[in-house]
Amino acid sequence: SNSFSRNFLRNFLHDYFKTYLIDIAPFEDLDKYPLVIELLFYIHDHGKHNIDNDNKWVWAKGFRDTLTEMKIIPDDNCYVISRDESETILIPEDQEQKLIINIYMINK
Repeated sequence: SNSFSRNFLRNFLHDYFKTYLIDIAPFEDLDKYPLVIELLFYIHDHGKHNIDNDNKWVWAKGFRDTLTEMKIIPDDNCYVISRDESETILIPEDQEQKLIINIYMINK
């Protein structure tokens, strides 16, 4: 079912991100907000079969939800995270594919 697939993907992403976020201290100073989440996808070039950036929204959603669930941020609303950015960087087949996520503070 569609609900089962969604839950499976959600749980997979949460488990994936938790392994990398386990040692991240919570953001406690509200002056640090809002934040920008930047996702950099380093992928092999598959021509017409490359996934469009707008179809990678689930990665940003999963990351934001995991940050909130782990209480690293108080919420993932627009007061805390005001912008998501994503970029696809095409790499040669002999390089390892990876996802790099940067979190920036917006200067007020």
